[in-house]
Amino acid sequence: MLVGKSAKSSGSSDARRYNSLAIITRSLFTGAEELIQKRWVRMEREFVKETFAWFDEGFETLKKMESGGFENDPSTSVATFIFDENFEKLEKVENTLYFCLAQIAATDNSYRQHIQNLVDNDEEKKWKEAPWQELFASKFPKEIAGGSKAEKRLYLILDGIDQLENDQVNELCRYIKQSQNLRIIFVLSGTRDARKHVPRVDHTIALEPNVLSANFGLLVKSRIELYPGLVGLRPSFKQKVASTMEMSADSFFYVSYVLRQLNTMRIGSLVENSLRPVALPRNTDAIYHQLFQECEQYYTSANEKKALGYLFTWLAYSYDRVSLDAAQRIVDLVMVSIMGDNKTHLDIKTEILGRLAK
Repeated sequence: MLVGKSAKSSGSSDARRYNSLAIITRSLFTGAEELIQKRWVRMEREFVKETFAWFDEGFETLKKMESGGFENDPSTSVATFIFDENFEKLEKVENTLYFCLAQIAATDNSYRQHIQNLVDNDEEKKWKEAPWQELFASKFPKEIAGGSKAEKRLYLILDGIDQLENDQVNELCRYIKQSQNLRIIFVLSGTRDARKHVPRVDHTIALEPNVLSANFGLLVKSRIELYPGLVGLRPSFKQKVASTMEMSADSFFYVSYVLRQLNTMRIGSLVENSLRPVALPRNTDAIYHQLFQECEQYYTSANEKKALGYLFTWLAYSYDRVSLDAAQRIVDLVMVSIMGDNKTHLDIKTEILGRLAK
């Protein structure tokens, strides 16, 4: 959960440090921690070497950070948070502050001690009423008393800012503006439209799609070896698959979906035809559009279409995974209670092996 050096190690001083971090983490707990920890575990499991270094060549310092250059730099702290509109705990900027505080405390002993003093001496937790000022602005100034330049700096890496509601975007923008006179650099990722609403100031770095495009090519090269219908293709042809998909891929889902489709063909000539620009989906949204169009063609009954429309809407806005049994109950309920159709029956378990297979 904590970024940087391991929070638990040998020796009495390290044991005290670990206990201190445990107290701080409990005090700052918001519920977002477990969700992000699961994301990190999955990312580590699925990570492909040399992909998603995240940072443009123009930011040499950040490149050093990514390769471990900050690991032994006591003056620099790095903290990260992943926004996700599907989980309430992951779409609150306030939770971002608390989660990042714990990460900073894991690598900065003086910072950790400062937070523990606040936790120990303020039973009413008044310091949590203004965490930005108390634990960010006051700790990472550009100048310290006497006019000398401060040494400490902080990088806040925030992924998925497009997942935030407008009020949360406004709160984030307020902190970004306030950090202009601080040694705090924001590294932001999200859709181009979302980044338009974020102040373009010197201490923010936006991760552009063109920085990530080549990484999808590397991802394809790695994933293609997992598909039995593609693994036997000539190396030069695999390279062609990767370079072609690289131009359109904009998500992990895109890579997985297209590779699954190509895998069902198994014949090199068919795969090659599917790689033509007119045949390959131009982005993830195009795949969704195609899937819905096919569903509409497969189902001729108006009631079946409406029932599936309700199911898809439920899936789109559900915070949790929907089981097959739950999906079946949703469809049955819609069919009988909303449309008054007691005769038509859609067996979801059968449909996902047939018309809904994709």
